[in-house]
Amino acid sequence: MSVPATAELSASKHKYAENYMEVDEVSFGSCHMPEFMEQVPNFWEDMRTVSHPDLWLWLGDNMYRDGSDINAKRLQYNKVKEEARYQEHGPINPESPIPIMAGWDDHDYGYNDAGSDYVCKEQSQAEWAHFTDIPLTEPQHPESPDYRPGVYNSRMFGKPGKEEDGIHVIILDNRSQR
Repeated sequence: MSVPATAELSASKHKYAENYMEVDEVSFGSCHMPEFMEQVPNFWEDMRTVSHPDLWLWLGDNMYRDGSDINAKRLQYNKVKEEARYQEHGPINPESPIPIMAGWDDHDYGYNDAGSDYVCKEQSQAEWAHFTDIPLTEPQHPESPDYRPGVYNSRMFGKPGKEEDGIHVIILDNRSQR
């Protein structure tokens, strides 16, 4: 049985990547714990200023909150969005957002090595959708008319300055149907 999410969603918003936007540089990360970011204080600044990415990929364990307390998951996702360095230099920076794509792994999905037996799959997917700010039109969003379980998705991006396909990013979901 899950504990429903009742906390307010973070007011900070990601810009979700659109098909065919121009992408030259991609950065990615996973296993994010805001409380340990002091150990790598320039991570987000370096990501932005050294890599200059056109796209950020959240590849899973975008936060850590095991269990069926969905409100606690929401609070942890909010903590990621509200972390000062993430606000200033991360992809969420409102003055210069870096579009994102995202997947998930066991700790943001459910619990260590969780699979299809996790009892809060839909609620957890809703929190993932809120965190990533994936559009309501996308089938991964629980409010989409085309909703389907699982967060797998893909996008084709264009080569900068050219009218041809460039990078094809495919995000897998190794939890929902496992």
